[in-house]
Amino acid sequence: MRIVSVFRYGNNLAIRRCPNFDGGSILRDASLILRPVKPSWRTFLLEEKADADFMAERQNVMDEQ
Repeated sequence: MRIVSVFRYGNNLAIRRCPNFDGGSILRDASLILRPVKPSWRTFLLEEKADADFMAERQNVMDEQ
């Protein structure tokens, strides 16, 4: 885990931007913690699509009733 300094910028608190940190959420629980943002559906749609035969030979995991 990387530790960074928090500084005052006008009436706001700020940190220096890290080049490999695209965004995050802030949690305050006795100390200030920055976490990466959870992936969204928008980023999911940018992922590579599965092959046409993906899971074509999958086992039936549910009993038919």
